[in-house]
Amino acid sequence: MENSRRFFLKSCVTAGGTLVARPLVPLAIASAGAWVGSCDRNVLGPLKVDLFLEDSLENAAGAVRTLFSKLRSLADNSEVNLTLGWTSGKGTRVTTLSIIKKGLADHPYLHISDTLAGEANVILSRQGFGFELKFTDGAGRVLVRNGRELKVSIGLLRPLAAGHTFQSSGLIEDGITWAVILFALWVGVSVVGAVLAAIGYLIYIGILIALLVAAVGFVQELFPQLGLNLGSLQEFVEQAVDLVVEIFRRVIERVRQNL
Repeated sequence: MENSRRFFLKSCVTAGGTLVARPLVPLAIASAGAWVGSCDRNVLGPLKVDLFLEDSLENAAGAVRTLFSKLRSLADNSEVNLTLGWTSGKGTRVTTLSIIKKGLADHPYLHISDTLAGEANVILSRQGFGFELKFTDGAGRVLVRNGRELKVSIGLLRPLAAGHTFQSSGLIEDGITWAVILFALWVGVSVVGAVLAAIGYLIYIGILIALLVAAVGFVQELFPQLGLNLGSLQEFVEQAVDLVVEIFRRVIERVRQNL
């Protein structure tokens, strides 16, 4: 199929007593028609994903830098979603991202569905001169994993003098780092590499795009001070692959120090 990518996975592999599917031949990475083995029938079945992430910094960076338009479409239409295929020690899984425009918050937030972890909402809200990022259940309660609340404060700032702005790239990187940490805790993955870095990146960038498109109050008040708008965010996303790779490396190192 033109512009379609397929992944063939071994139908049944025993790993520590657990039946999992592992990739044999990744033929491509985007708009994937992935095929995942059924362990009880030993047959192949179809699984459609937009992107199958491999644990390669270069491949993951090259993939995410092409997705600004897709993330913008999530912000524009709540019926659109982004499906990500990937493998962990628990097996092959699909994580789906979509934007909810209003519900648990009075501004847009991101909804995640994962075939193994279930569902969560990721909400970024203003907190003083910075932000709070949290994973919640359907009732808005902060989720807890291993005794840790999935909630953090990001980029607590002091008021700025007139005519001064912050460098938004550093604050974006902080947000990506914490999104990776919270996502890893939520899905129960302790070893963080390119795949989780890419997913955390897409979660946080997706939320920022949705907030900018909606132009909610705190966005209009605070984001200009950060030098952050849709144009600058698109430039950040679409920068050269080697620069995205370096961001992923820094994020992974910081995640490993804090997870």
